[in-house]
Amino acid sequence: MASSDTIFLSYSRRDSELALRLAQDLRAQSIPIWVDQVDISPGTMWDRAVEQALATSKKVLILLSESSVESDNVLDEITLALDEGKELVPVLLEPCRVPLRLRRKQHIDFTNTYEDGFVRLLESLSHRTTDSVDDGRPGDTPLKTASMAVIPLRVLTADDQSKLIAAGAHDEVTNGLSRIPAFHVVSAATTRTLAGDATSLRRVASEFGVRYAITGSIALASGRLRAQVELCDIAAAKVLWDERFDVEMKDLFEVIDQITAAIVSRLHPHVFSAEIRRLGRKSADEMSAWELVHRARMVRWTRKGLNESIALLRRSLELDADSALAHAELARALSVLAQWDGRLDLFGEMTTHAKKAMKIAPDDPAGLVASCVAYNNFGRHAEGLAAGSRAIELNPNHADAWACAGFSLSGLGRSNEAIRHIERGIDLSPRDPLLYVWHLFLSHAHLMGGDRKAAIAENRESLRLFPSNFMAHMTLAVNLAVVGDHAQARLHWAEAKHMFPDVSVDFFVGFCAVQKYPDAMLAIDRAAIAAAGLHVI
Repeated sequence: MASSDTIFLSYSRRDSELALRLAQDLRAQSIPIWVDQVDISPGTMWDRAVEQALATSKKVLILLSESSVESDNVLDEITLALDEGKELVPVLLEPCRVPLRLRRKQHIDFTNTYEDGFVRLLESLSHRTTDSVDDGRPGDTPLKTASMAVIPLRVLTADDQSKLIAAGAHDEVTNGLSRIPAFHVVSAATTRTLAGDATSLRRVASEFGVRYAITGSIALASGRLRAQVELCDIAAAKVLWDERFDVEMKDLFEVIDQITAAIVSRLHPHVFSAEIRRLGRKSADEMSAWELVHRARMVRWTRKGLNESIALLRRSLELDADSALAHAELARALSVLAQWDGRLDLFGEMTTHAKKAMKIAPDDPAGLVASCVAYNNFGRHAEGLAAGSRAIELNPNHADAWACAGFSLSGLGRSNEAIRHIERGIDLSPRDPLLYVWHLFLSHAHLMGGDRKAAIAENRESLRLFPSNFMAHMTLAVNLAVVGDHAQARLHWAEAKHMFPDVSVDFFVGFCAVQKYPDAMLAIDRAAIAAAGLHVI
């Protein structure tokens, strides 16, 4: 197994003899180097050993030759090294097509003589440190974002209009995704000539250091535009998400806007879900500050999940005290804890983190949305709406911003506007991991508008999407009690109490007080709770 100061040697099979010679010579100079020919024991799973050695090594020494730049294994190792933020040391064995991301790095030239090249390699290794110098080039520092490239859509119909739409959608989708601070997106000018076949995607991953690619096709027929779009994890060779779009051709630019909005809003949560699945294979001690934040963002907020989320965010801020998103997400989590436990004393800490987030990154939609939720949970709906509206202004395709601003509007008594905002969020991302929360927001908006029947329907939809949501069970129980369905009300109240033992009449009243329920509505709810016997469960 490689240790944390070991150098991983990446090469193609054709260069095995030279790779072994180089490894032996480096070891003779007391330089720790891992090479598969020597360091994988008989009976060991080859792929697993290589992956583990690469993950634990400090640097990666890449032997570049005509063979290695065409090797899938070498390209995969380069991609993983870039994704993990490893220090890369390219060694040029012969003239060849060097991957673009490695062209930015000074290579060690072995094309003259082995001896001259080895001397220069020793000098280079002795002067290198584990700290990267940030010169603004994406390949030179550990990735802090989900990295991706938008590949031009394949045009399946031979007409100029389809080609124009494909070109416009490519540029607009790239620009739309680039506006999300958590994403690193290769520029449209760079990817405009790329194709979406598997070989090209591997090359895209190695040259640009990206993990994800967006590919697809469009066709125009009978006055309708049909598009199919896929999100691919290149290294895993897996399609993570795909969707078909079918829109009527009217105004050309309106169609491009429609396709762009749909793709950007739907991709956003799926990229995060993929990142969380990837991070799930790491322990918290192995994660960077950025990774800790995004693990925390996707934890379901059960009692256990909320505490886990807060711990991850505090750990992230220990590593990076200037992470706006970590401050904003911690503010959000603290506000939920305060709401659940009646801990109004947490308002000061929550506000501190929310204000720090907006000061550090005033134009980060994700941080603004988290701050919006934090203010909403303390009943500060006007401040929540200001943060949510600013997030929408910065990114009109941010589905969560629309939903959370909608909840702010609901708390301010503007129910019709609230419903439109939340439904806009749902339309933008109809398979979002947060959909269960948005339907709960929609239930609240209908309730504030006086429509108990619609509120109950949205309660039920939230529970269908996430049955362990105690807040949905509790509010559904009260709504059912008000409409006279006492048996079902008792079942849901008991379920809420089973999930969260602190559920009680006082807990519900406290929640309503923070969310500024009208006194008349709260009086109706309390009478219904008593009539249904929920207070004795």
